[in-house]
Amino acid sequence: MNQHDGLFERIGGQEKIGHMVEDFYTNIMKDDSLSSFFNSIDMDKQKNHQTNFLSFVMGGPNQYTGRTLAKAHEGLNTTGEHFDSIVSHLRTTMEKHQMSKEEINSVLDTITQYKQDIVKE
Repeated sequence: MNQHDGLFERIGGQEKIGHMVEDFYTNIMKDDSLSSFFNSIDMDKQKNHQTNFLSFVMGGPNQYTGRTLAKAHEGLNTTGEHFDSIVSHLRTTMEKHQMSKEEINSVLDTITQYKQDIVKE
């Protein structure tokens, strides 16, 4: 049983997560330590991937069909500091969208399990 059973529906499903992702990337693009990672990529495609990923993490259907996280982050030289900044922006976004502290911590705990696929230091 998924540890996030019901969360996907409680927060409003894919559409609500899509709004969260929009806010998330608005903040990322204002962060000089992170924005350069996204300068030369298709942001609509990136937001779609992120929406699908977060939907899955929050107990929704797995709709992701792209590269593995390790492959997608290959050659980016992302550090633990970058990862922590992303997590911080995601926490702020989920707080803004009225997710509970327990829900936020649960989602971030799940995302942290992927850190070794993202951080290359």
